[in-house]
Amino acid sequence: MAKLLSLFNYEKSKEVFLPYLIFSSSQKKNLDFLSPSLMRISEDLFVIDLQITQSYWEKRAKKESKEPQELIEEVFQSYLPESPIQLFCEHPFQGLVFFLYLKEQNSKGFFSTHSLFARKIYDNMGWHSWIWAARLINDCFEDNNSLVKDRKNFSSQLRRFLSFIERTDLTEFSDLKQAHFHEIQRRFQGFLGKLWLWSFPQAEESEDLSLFSHYEKLKGFAWIPYENSPKPQTKTWLEYPLSYWEEIKPLLLCDFEKLSQKKELQSPYKLLNIEWSFTLYDLSQLKQSIPFKHPLCLSLERKKDFATLTGQFSFAFEQFKETLKEKNHDLDVINTPLILGWTLKVSQRVQIREKNQNFIFESNSEVQSSAEELKELNNKLQKPLESYVALEHFIPGLDFISQDLHENDNPLFNEKLLMPKPFYLFPKERKLSASEIVSSQFLDRSSQDWWNREETLDSVRDCFICQLKNKELVFAFRNFQGEWFQYGY
Repeated sequence: MAKLLSLFNYEKSKEVFLPYLIFSSSQKKNLDFLSPSLMRISEDLFVIDLQITQSYWEKRAKKESKEPQELIEEVFQSYLPESPIQLFCEHPFQGLVFFLYLKEQNSKGFFSTHSLFARKIYDNMGWHSWIWAARLINDCFEDNNSLVKDRKNFSSQLRRFLSFIERTDLTEFSDLKQAHFHEIQRRFQGFLGKLWLWSFPQAEESEDLSLFSHYEKLKGFAWIPYENSPKPQTKTWLEYPLSYWEEIKPLLLCDFEKLSQKKELQSPYKLLNIEWSFTLYDLSQLKQSIPFKHPLCLSLERKKDFATLTGQFSFAFEQFKETLKEKNHDLDVINTPLILGWTLKVSQRVQIREKNQNFIFESNSEVQSSAEELKELNNKLQKPLESYVALEHFIPGLDFISQDLHENDNPLFNEKLLMPKPFYLFPKERKLSASEIVSSQFLDRSSQDWWNREETLDSVRDCFICQLKNKELVFAFRNFQGEWFQYGY
């Protein structure tokens, strides 16, 4: 049977992009190579939500003259070649039922629930895989405290349902396909009704399904995001309240040292975002997000005495004081922060590996600056510029590789794609008036999150180094509407 399935396992569809991919893997980390949204159903069973990155895969496939799912297969095989079964499906539960059936048959390869062969099997499948899937999903939701009211007395209701099946002599669960889920729900309570709705999602679709939100497509299925690993963090409690940066800085340096020792943050891992949470004198909490436009390597930072981190955090502390002042402007309280302690949590990180750079393309951006001009600018700044070569990747932070301004023997090197790195990146850009800008040096045209936008132009930004009237050199961008924004120093 397994050999027969492998012959007809995948009938590629040129019309339908199936939004979920189910697979098994003993690997528990670095599974976000197709999409950042992942759910863990059981110990070694995972489902990937491909809807978030659908536009990316469709555009990538078009460039390579392939079907999106064909390209996804190739990427999957390069990352997890040991995974025996991979199943594209319309709904996680529907896919789980079919996946468990394939697993029992010792099948191998890629499958799609939309292939004619798979539909035929699904419509003639016995109850064993369906019951197995129902119990697995119930256990998953139980562990995560999800759909508690719906699942009340699930075991007893499932026994009643199985007795009903036995009495009516229904050997295949598709024999009840025409039964509306409301009928199942009315007789056997809520969760069984939901399971039935999820078993035949195509029966409940409308022509306007593409307009529905992500969660409406799941039809009440509780999507539980899977964390590859706990987010690294440090906590600091003070003996007495502190208010000034000069007092806080040496303690932060100790925290940076602690973070740099954590295995989860050592090379090849790099930081994308740190969340700084303060506990104030009244025990209230305030959070400050500190993003990095380019992933930050802590081991390299340590060699530089955490110079970049210290600079970022000093700016963040000033913003924190402004936030506190604005929060208390109507209250008769002192706006000087009295801090009792804080937590540093690495909310986003990324692993830079050679495999991240598989899909390199030639940019069509019109770049006017030259490497020589950037080198000249580099000599005039206190902090040396860093640059990168742009790549196409759906995960922010993996869409470039570091590139020294003087290193041109790299086969990926392209002088037109060099980009200086801001020393400090604002959490939220600040609007600039064109009258404030004395001169500007064009750097790059970027469109980092184009796959999430309905109108591609919304993501287009022309980046510049600008000199303002006050003699400051700042990083700014101009959007396609001609508006200017400062995004860093």
